[in-house]
Parts: sequence; C-alpha cells; structure tokens
Amino acid sequence: MDNSLFYKNLNMINEGRFKARCIDCKGLRRPAKLLRSETGKTLLVSGMHLASLFNSEKEAEIQASLIPENSTKANIYGIGIGELPRILLKRKALKRLNLYILNLSVFKEVLRNFDLTDWLDDSRVNLVIPDAADKVNSPFCVIFPCMLLAPDNLAPLRDRLLLELNSPFLNRYVREEIVAWKSRLIENYPFFEQDGDVADLFDSWQGCQVAVIGGGPTLASGYGYLKKNRKNLKIVTVNTALKSLVNQGIIPDAVVVIDPGIQMPRYFETDLKQLKGSLLVYFPGVISKVLNLWPGKRFMAYSEKNTENLKSVYELYPRGRLYSAGSTIHPATDLAVKMGALKILFFGTDFSYPGGRTHVQGAVYEEKVQTDDTFQNWVVDGSGQKIPSKPGLIGFLRDLEDYIHVHSGVEFLNSSRLGARIVGTEYLNLEQPI
Repeated sequence: MDNSLFYKNLNMINEGRFKARCIDCKGLRRPAKLLRSETGKTLLVSGMHLASLFNSEKEAEIQASLIPENSTKANIYGIGIGELPRILLKRKALKRLNLYILNLSVFKEVLRNFDLTDWLDDSRVNLVIPDAADKVNSPFCVIFPCMLLAPDNLAPLRDRLLLELNSPFLNRYVREEIVAWKSRLIENYPFFEQDGDVADLFDSWQGCQVAVIGGGPTLASGYGYLKKNRKNLKIVTVNTALKSLVNQGIIPDAVVVIDPGIQMPRYFETDLKQLKGSLLVYFPGVISKVLNLWPGKRFMAYSEKNTENLKSVYELYPRGRLYSAGSTIHPATDLAVKMGALKILFFGTDFSYPGGRTHVQGAVYEEKVQTDDTFQNWVVDGSGQKIPSKPGLIGFLRDLEDYIHVHSGVEFLNSSRLGARIVGTEYLNLEQPI
C-alpha cells in the first residue's frame, strides 16, 4: 500500500497543535474502501460513506451553514474527507477552527487517501483528540458518520452531540406542547392562589442525607436499605415510583411531578391517606385532578428552562425554579440540593432497561423490552457492560451528569451497578447502615 500521501499530510501537522506520535500508518480492523465516481470520491467505512460520493463540496457547504458567517470560531466533530474544514477556512472572520478527531483510525485512513495539505498547516486549525467527559462546544457541526464510528469510550460525548443536534426539535416540541395544555392552566389558578412557593422549602434540610427515588427496575433492590435507614434519611420521589414505595410501606417526605399528561392521575392510585404529611412539588402544567387528589401540602415550582413560555403565569404567580431537562429526576435532585442536602443517594435512577424491564415491579406502565444484541441505543452499567436504553433516557442521563459536575459540594451515591453508570457518583454499600 502506498503511504506517501499519508506522510505528506502528516508532515504538515504541527506537533504543537496535535500529538503526531499518536498517528501511525496502521489501518482499520475492517479496512476502509475508497469509492470513486465521475464527480468525486469518498471513503466507505463499516458500511458508511464519510461524505457524498457525488458532490462532497456542496454537502460541506450545507454543513458549514450551521456556523454563523461572522463567527470567529468553529468546532467540527469528525473529519469526513476533509472538505468541511476547507470550506470554513475560506472565511476571513474565522480565527479558530477546532477539529475533533472522533476516531483515530478513520483519521489515518483519510490522511492516507486525501490530500489535506492545503489546510492542515493553517495556524487557525487546532486538532483535538476529545475526552468522553468533554462538553459540546458551540458553534459546531458534526460529520454524522464519524460520530457513529466513534469508539465506545467516547459514547458520552456522542450522546451529548446527539442531544445537542436534537435540541431545536425538542424545544419546538415543548413549545407546541405548552400551547396545547396552556388553556388548562386556568383550571389550576385556584391552586396557584393557595399553594406554597417551592422556594420556601429551600435550606430546610440543611446537612441531611436525601434519597432521590426514580422508578427504574433496580429500585426494588434498595427497599430493605430504605426501610432500615428510614429515620436517618429524607426521601424525595418522582411520581413514577410513588405507588411502588407506598406498597412497600415507604412513605416519602416529598413527591415531585412535572408532566402535564392526562395520564398522571394513574400514578396516584394508591393509599393517599398515608401521604397526608408528605409534600407535593409540582410544575404549573400538571393536570388539576392530581392537585385535587393530594391530601397534604402542595408547593408550586417553575422549570429553569422554557421560562418565556410561562412568563404571563409567572408574573401573576412568581415561584422558585428547579433544574429540569426533561426527566423528573432532575427537579427531584435539584430540590434535594436546594433544601440543603450534603449527600444524595440515588435509587431506581437507571436510565436504561436492566433485566429487560422499563420500571420497577408494580409501577404504572411497567413493561418488558427486547434485550438481545440488536438494540442500537445503550449505556454502560456499573460493571462496564452495555445495557439497552433509548435516546431520551440517555439524554436525561447526560443532563444529570452535567448537573452533578457543577455541584461538587454535594456527594452523590448510586445504589445499584445494574443500571446506567452515572458519571460523578460513587456506589453505595447497601449493607452498611448510615
């Protein structure tokens, strides 16, 4: 194999911007195939074209449009065949281009088959081998095949990229949903008038250990610990786990519900008389039937996100805000932190399907899921094994990890290794009492 082009490209790379010793001329385990057409060429890697075979330049121009024309910096995740950096570097306003190499083997094959010397030595280019914990830097664009070819150790970064790519669509969906249920808010105004402000709860559990309960399958393994240590723990649960907890005789101190769905009352079909001393923390869109059912004190809160959509309601009924990125686990965790918890213990926060189940036994909508080798979306559990998940759950997991990262003053512990590994947590010894 002729490696002359590889070394020609390599000689153009400045070691100050990239560790050239990381590159050699070894190929892929499944060799890349160079494809040619009358109008261009591309690489086929693991069944995926790194760029268009017919007009890679036009494709790159479309991708480049995601970066504002007047931006002084740009971030590209993946190399493609090198066309996108070439397009962006034509911009005079651009002062810095960070190119993230998501798969070193793919990068080597591109160096071997494409002449990149016209831009590799450009002083504005910064070649980076990313870390799994890296945040997504904006403005950015992604070479999608390169992202899919990223090795397993970069799965957290890949998940964050997917989450960022989907954000505009998710935000539009949220806006449309808010429009759909906004008319129902009027039904809740009488509750807003009389219910408490979640901010009044802040700092009321100073120095406490708080169990934050999700509805995942591994919750069942923690029942014994929760019962044994109940006197020394505060418990905040999401609505999904409420029925299972009450059935076990575990009465939470606070329940968090944020979903405006009309199915929400089903989660409260339990012996609510036992919850008279428990607090309900809710977002304004929650269906009024849930608020009517609750026997104890209620406290209203807003999400820190999407505040503009409820601006008129907030002006009438200002309340404290809780972090929320889609999962009820987020505001439940933030509530515990803002109430003063120094240690948070996660139970049932699986963000995956351990044992092929969606939820803990007895939960509403508990289902079996397919867990053979065909699942495409996965996370790593506490033992380093892949377990099936879905994009929404993975996004919630990464957002929780980001939250944990910026709350270094709080200790976070996970009660089970069978669910998703949550970066930033240690594992709780269920045999050791508090």
